[in-house]
Amino acid sequence: MSNLVKFASAGLPAVTTLADSLRKLESATPSVQAILKMDKTGHWVFGADQTEVDDDSRWAVNPFSFVHGFIAWGKGEALGEVMAPLTDPLPQVGPAPDGAERGWEMQFGFSLKCISGEDAGLEVRY
Repeated sequence: MSNLVKFASAGLPAVTTLADSLRKLESATPSVQAILKMDKTGHWVFGADQTEVDDDSRWAVNPFSFVHGFIAWGKGEALGEVMAPLTDPLPQVGPAPDGAERGWEMQFGFSLKCISGEDAGLEVRY
């Protein structure tokens, strides 16, 4: 038994149309999101202050936010980053920026939003 309800004349756009619209909206709306990462002690933290994620929080992944590309790290800071939607080919990169310790490194990412708990409403990038 499914909980899915079908509407004969809901007037909803095709899934591809909706997906394209969401991608355009996301790329047209620049946002600065906190970075989510696991620290050296195994705790999930975000932001410049390394705030620990609330144990009771629940997070939703934005399925349209998956990206892949390259990042170049210096001494504890990103010197360059070239990313593209996962549905696009891997972006081309030139020479790594001066000071990049290991050159260009491949990376993947996506956005999450906290939907419950102390961090509710917070959007982060992983």
